[in-house]
Amino acid sequence: MPLGETRSVRFGGTIGVAPDVESMAPDVATAAVDRAAGRIVLTGRATGSTVATIVVGEARHALTVEVKRWAARMVARATARTTGGGLDPEMAEVAALNAVLDAVSAEAGATVYITRKAETTTGLTVSVRAGGADFIPVSGDIDVTLAGGLPAIPAPEALLVSNYPERVTGVGALMRQSLTVGRAARLMWHHKNYAGRPIVLGVRLINGGAQTACLRVGWADAGPNPDEIFVGFNAMCRYWQTVMRGQALQLRIPAGSSFETVATHMDPTDVVSGLMDIAADEGSDLYVEVLGREPRDEPAGFIRLRNPGDPLAVTPFEFAATLDSELSYEVGGRFAYLSIGREAVVNEEGVALDGAYGVMHRVRITLHNSGPGPGRAEIATRAGGGVARVVVSIDGATATSSLLRAGQEEVLARYDLEPGAGRVVSLQMIPTAGSNLPITLAVRGSAR
Repeated sequence: MPLGETRSVRFGGTIGVAPDVESMAPDVATAAVDRAAGRIVLTGRATGSTVATIVVGEARHALTVEVKRWAARMVARATARTTGGGLDPEMAEVAALNAVLDAVSAEAGATVYITRKAETTTGLTVSVRAGGADFIPVSGDIDVTLAGGLPAIPAPEALLVSNYPERVTGVGALMRQSLTVGRAARLMWHHKNYAGRPIVLGVRLINGGAQTACLRVGWADAGPNPDEIFVGFNAMCRYWQTVMRGQALQLRIPAGSSFETVATHMDPTDVVSGLMDIAADEGSDLYVEVLGREPRDEPAGFIRLRNPGDPLAVTPFEFAATLDSELSYEVGGRFAYLSIGREAVVNEEGVALDGAYGVMHRVRITLHNSGPGPGRAEIATRAGGGVARVVVSIDGATATSSLLRAGQEEVLARYDLEPGAGRVVSLQMIPTAGSNLPITLAVRGSAR
């Protein structure tokens, strides 16, 4: 029977008198006789087991009573907060999962399984099953509303990198970094499965504090696939198409718990890659962790920490999230160049990020034509370290290169300039995981 609730056992028929009843452990469950209603009333006081002895004359009967908690408290509806402009289907499902887990208030140790049933005009309908050996199971359908109005994640100040080691040879944490309230971070992960068996690459958000944590999160990933250039390029394209356009969701994580946001199954030699923007809004002792785990160890609900409140060890893979550069080009003059990824970025702990993968390179390009006639300027990219693909944003429009081999180049944008005219171009680029660096940006042109 449920803790804190009552259940009845009716009596009657040939029983001429009301029975006497006694609980062997009244601190677990009390037993009383309601003579007028013809029933024995049992009330759960604490979890555990007891025996209620029922006596009528010389007849005796023992009734075993087990008091358990409901695995969760079902609700009819839940709300997931998101930014405006829609949400990628993968993020929408995670938003629904987190909103349901937060709404049903599952007991510590209970398992909660959620299955997507259907899309609705306002969100999703999901089927929920909660249970466990020490709990009373419960199930039902919940309508999840995806409600907009969540502020966009600000430009990340910190870059967190999970690529050391790149090759995953077993299970366990690969990277764990602290998150600071009010300071947005970008996470980039890129890993290959060298464990010799299938594993799952997971990204978890951890709340080691004593209060519920609230975070805004948006991500894009790609894989599994053995082609690391293909995987890294597709992850970057999806990142620009979703996260960089403001897509994000709110996650709530209870005290002393973690929540697995991304989980990708990897066969041997598979590669996965992804980028995630994170803004911690409420909470303390917050972390993000990338790990390899066994496929059978899929979490069912929030994951309770073994020693909540204890600080967790962190890795030294936090770097500056942006690098700013400027280029100037006069039509007909010497070309302007910028090498991206040639120099490593070194953090405060002396750790070098070779290639500056994951760093947002913001380049201000000034073009001018002082000649007597019309001119044309162009921005090109050249592969310098081997096979590579490039994703850039030029004045807010995304552009991509084809597959470039070392020494090959491709024009990304062209501009016609009248005599005496000029313009300023804003170019943003994050080096894609899996591609070979450095990449050279060339600004050049000629009279038309």
